[in-house]
Amino acid sequence: PTTIEAGFERESLSPGAFLVLTSSSRHHYKSASLMSTARIVFSARTEMNRVRVAMLVVATVAVSVSGCQSARYVLRESDRGIVAIPANTNMWPWKHRDDAEKLMQQHFPNGYQIDREFEEVVGKTTTSGEDSDGQTVKLAEGLVTLDTGQRRSTSTTTDVTEYRIEYRQAE
Repeated sequence: PTTIEAGFERESLSPGAFLVLTSSSRHHYKSASLMSTARIVFSARTEMNRVRVAMLVVATVAVSVSGCQSARYVLRESDRGIVAIPANTNMWPWKHRDDAEKLMQQHFPNGYQIDREFEEVVGKTTTSGEDSDGQTVKLAEGLVTLDTGQRRSTSTTTDVTEYRIEYRQAE
């Protein structure tokens, strides 16, 4: 048998066999064609991992960039303003409160005073679902359909809110 030394271990192989070492595992192949197939598979897996990492990086950058745009002006006048944020939170990655304070500081670089903070309803969202029990029977080659159960549908409507900060120029 042929012996190949790899690192500190020794592998005994039959004649014509190949040993392929990767960073995570060791593969023993009986022929060169199997080895080249394994290299193609390994290469394809490596490429898929690269694509996954690239997609993760793109998604992270997108979330980071969009997180900077969380605050907006609702009202911007010469002596006062209202800033809206999705929620009154400053948890990573959405620093909504910091974003609101940056807008207020841009509006009044010499200082501002917060008059009021509140949650405002800006819309509604409705979620619907349907549930049934029993079964459906088709008769006469699908011309007649009989339901042998009950159908229940539910709808839930909730308010969509945003957090608003009313402020004015510091005196």
